[in-house]
Amino acid sequence: MEKKVTRSDFEILNGVGGELTPQDISGLDLSRIRLSGISFHGSDLRYVNFEGSILQSVDFHEVDMGGINLKGTQIENSDFSGANLRWARFADANLTNCKFVRSNLLESNFTKSILTNIDFSHADLRRCLFNESILTGLDLSNANLSKANFRGTDSNEIKADFANTYGIIWK
Repeated sequence: MEKKVTRSDFEILNGVGGELTPQDISGLDLSRIRLSGISFHGSDLRYVNFEGSILQSVDFHEVDMGGINLKGTQIENSDFSGANLRWARFADANLTNCKFVRSNLLESNFTKSILTNIDFSHADLRRCLFNESILTGLDLSNANLSKANFRGTDSNEIKADFANTYGIIWK
């Protein structure tokens, strides 16, 4: 019988880094944890709770993260490319130098977040909430922003070449 991954397994990996073999850790509570240099490539992180965590140089590419809770997290230099982040909660988060290239972020919530140097190119951002967020250096090229809500945002240096902006709300 395969051993179920626990929070303490991640606390041991912190700072050491490394790649986990694809794991099903859906629903695990990893709130207020600090992780650096870890790869979750191919793992199932649906509904994992990372609320209040600090995540640095973490590889989430091609990970199923539907319904994940990243509220109030600090995320730096991390790669979410090709990940499924449908219904993800990033509210009150601070993201810097992250990639979401070709990610599914349908109906995700970035309300009151700070996003700096984020690559959302080719991402699905339909019906996402960015209300009252601070957005600097975003690449939204070829992203689907249909019905996304940017009400009350402070934005600077946004690149949105060829983005689908049908029904977008800016004010």
